[in-house]
Amino acid sequence: MSQADDDIFIPHNMMYNDWFLEQLTYNGIYPNECPGPDGRVPAPPQNWDALNQRLSRRRASLTESSFSEADFKRFRHVSANSHYKGAILKDVLPTIWGKMKTKAYVLGRGGSFDHLAPFSMEWPLPTAVLDYYNGARQESLGLQIREAIHDQVIPWLGDEAEAPLAPNFFVEVSDPSHPTAVCFRNACHAGAIGCRGVQALQSYHRDETFYDHKAYTITVTYASGLLSLYAHHAIPHVPGVRSCHPSDYIMTQLGAWSMIHDAATFRQGATAFRNALDWTREELDKAVISANKTELLPDNHARRCRNV
Repeated sequence: MSQADDDIFIPHNMMYNDWFLEQLTYNGIYPNECPGPDGRVPAPPQNWDALNQRLSRRRASLTESSFSEADFKRFRHVSANSHYKGAILKDVLPTIWGKMKTKAYVLGRGGSFDHLAPFSMEWPLPTAVLDYYNGARQESLGLQIREAIHDQVIPWLGDEAEAPLAPNFFVEVSDPSHPTAVCFRNACHAGAIGCRGVQALQSYHRDETFYDHKAYTITVTYASGLLSLYAHHAIPHVPGVRSCHPSDYIMTQLGAWSMIHDAATFRQGATAFRNALDWTREELDKAVISANKTELLPDNHARRCRNV
């Protein structure tokens, strides 16, 4: 059942205030440094160190010769004169993105994720509408698997634009006229969506929901020149705490860079950004390939953990 099926109506001005933050935690979605039900901040993902090493991997497109001081000054000038969100999306972000390969993936903007099952029935969240997302193409996953876990990996239905499969990389840009908390909380929600989608692929044909306490989803926020990256990972939910849902989703900051400070800091932040996109694509490919292999198993071995 999707959120749309439940006819959930939540006033727009309530979506990202303290009420929304509380709703996230009731759904088992914990923002960065937010204490869990036991009062302690959840541990970072087990691959946190390895992930940070990967994010710092050198890129030829971001050396001093490839991105010069003059290039940085042009970027900073454009950034200083981008006074609304649309201008930031159009004129600022592309410099951070760089050239991207999209043939095997769906890189989109502004989709309404209205086909996904709610995280819990007791505390419905508003439908996520996200700035940028990257996922696999739907045809990369076997039809039988897609039909089994569609409401966890396919954000919307229809032919208007191809929906990504299990997007696990998201970018949220802060509107200069809105509090930065709006951007951050939207990223927290997006990260849980991505984390659950990858987990659904990993759990397909298993007796139990898959947990390895590693992150496979990254969200990025961009607010007033500050680029922040967050990892998201799933842990088992404590039964009887707040609401009934199988998993909790933990957000952990990976790093932050002032992209308008100097050229060196820009290169570091853009390097982390581009490496994060590459890494999430690689991890999603692995999850899709692993799920597809289960279609070759005998029918009596089938286990479908649909509610992750």
